[in-house]
Amino acid sequence: MVGSVAPVAVFLVANAALGLIPGMLASTAAAVVTVLARLRGGRGVGWLSLALLGYVLIRGTAGALTGSHQVFFGISVVASMTVAGGVLATAFTSKPLATYLLPILMGGRLRPDTVAHPTYRRISAQVTAAWAAAELAVSGGEAWHLLHAGAVEFVATRALIGWPTMATVIFLCAFYARFRIEWHPGPSTAPA
Repeated sequence: MVGSVAPVAVFLVANAALGLIPGMLASTAAAVVTVLARLRGGRGVGWLSLALLGYVLIRGTAGALTGSHQVFFGISVVASMTVAGGVLATAFTSKPLATYLLPILMGGRLRPDTVAHPTYRRISAQVTAAWAAAELAVSGGEAWHLLHAGAVEFVATRALIGWPTMATVIFLCAFYARFRIEWHPGPSTAPA
């Protein structure tokens, strides 16, 4: 959580004290330090951490070179929309993204026959589609707001509305999935 909040807090402080470009550079440095600390602590996710590091550097460089908060934050909004679109596409396949995530959510106590059941696939598709649609809606709102607000207002709105909204959606999706899986009259969720 500190890794997610630190770059935002650093941006707000540096932007207020030194201006927009120093704020973007300081935020980028804080994000780089966070990623490197995760890698050094052995909590990295391999290539995903390296891709995140590249993304942070590209976003920071593009923001600083253009001097535009819309470019700096817009890259994140576009990335969120792109990922959400990809996740939504998996809802219409035989293996929606939630198929892989629900066993983790359920504490690893899903039996293979539960995961193989057609109802599990439908639940996974519903959860995947709901999350992706909500992320697309939130990101669309953020894109509109980014075009009509200053940097500080955008960051505050994203932190106070966007993140809590998605946290609530994720909680509701998890609750729905657990309820449907545990109360489905099909195969048990108890270990074999």
